[in-house]
Amino acid sequence: MAKEQVKFYVTEDEKRRLEVLAKLRFMSVPTYAKVTALGVKIQQVKETFVEYKTMDERLLDGSETIVGDEDKQVLEEIINRSTKKGFIQYDASFNERLQEMAKRLLGQ
Repeated sequence: MAKEQVKFYVTEDEKRRLEVLAKLRFMSVPTYAKVTALGVKIQQVKETFVEYKTMDERLLDGSETIVGDEDKQVLEEIINRSTKKGFIQYDASFNERLQEMAKRLLGQ
């Protein structure tokens, strides 16, 4: 199906109105003219506002913590097990606790 071009003339005032109406609906003027000419009803989107708190605000008011008590214990144990060379001394039980913490934090 071949596309055909349709031209029409408008005054400067009508052109400005078309530009404003098209911009309000996030469309180009030709697209807006085509859609309205075909009888498509365009509904204005209702604005919604969501209050957003930053991570710092949530931490300060106590509504969110970074890690739980169990996770804090594991992290403290990592610090305690650190050697002077920067390596961490592992054993089987510590490795299991570390894996459980990782699964919890990743939601697995």
